[in-house]
Amino acid sequence: MFAKFKEEFNQRPGKFIIVFIVLFILAFICIYQLKGYFTVVWPDEQAVSNAKKTLVTSQLALQEAINEKHTLLKHRESFSNNSKNFWMEDRDGDAALNIQKKINQAANATKVELSSVGAARKEKIAEGVSMVSISIRSQAPLKKIIEFIAEVEKIQPRAYWKSLVLRPDNPRLPINVVLSGNIQFLTITDEEAVKLLLEKKEKP
Repeated sequence: MFAKFKEEFNQRPGKFIIVFIVLFILAFICIYQLKGYFTVVWPDEQAVSNAKKTLVTSQLALQEAINEKHTLLKHRESFSNNSKNFWMEDRDGDAALNIQKKINQAANATKVELSSVGAARKEKIAEGVSMVSISIRSQAPLKKIIEFIAEVEKIQPRAYWKSLVLRPDNPRLPINVVLSGNIQFLTITDEEAVKLLLEKKEKP
């Protein structure tokens, strides 16, 4: 077979040369068209370096997203666990009407007479979040005043002292202590936040 091919080549060498040239051109065109494929199959050093950089960037972005989600979950859990500190009308009633009752109950428990209890004032501090405050005034022996302050600290939802001033009733011959202050309650009205705070935790 090889002898026959050699004989034909000797008889018509020009024809075979042309065929070889055409085949060479076709092979060159195929290689040029598929150069991207060969680069992927046999990546050079630059391609490997770029791939490593892309991988590292993706890993960092993924870790950042995981950390951010973990932080949000911790904040959500902390917020939910402190639901008793926030006034919610679905659970605690109208703050403007009921905080006076809370303060009066603390005063009655310690037998402290409140000489003045102001009207509740509501101040919006953010969307779905407000502060409801009430001013009070009393005069009693120091021990009773301390007991009253301690009783206020026990109130649920939590009561916060915006201001608290204690002074003797008579600077020269003090007998009682005069208390004047402003007590606040943090109220949550946002529906989604209230739903989260009031949802029952699933038992394991």
